[in-house]
Amino acid sequence: MVDFLLVGTGLVLVLMGGLAVVNHPLVDAFNRVVKSRGTKQTAADIEMSVVSVTIGRIAGAFIALFGVGVILDGL
Repeated sequence: MVDFLLVGTGLVLVLMGGLAVVNHPLVDAFNRVVKSRGTKQTAADIEMSVVSVTIGRIAGAFIALFGVGVILDGL
């Protein structure tokens, strides 16, 4: 029997992980806004380092893989 809640949750996780892996402009803008909080810099002034982008891509890959596992568990 297919558990639609698990499959839907897995799809959301895969989508979120995929956005982080490709460093989507929405994810990039969110990261810049978060880094500019509490400072006098605007989000446009923040430059993301290569290390932070790489860590985001690795984390996104793990999130997407976990989502695939949730989908397979729901099937």
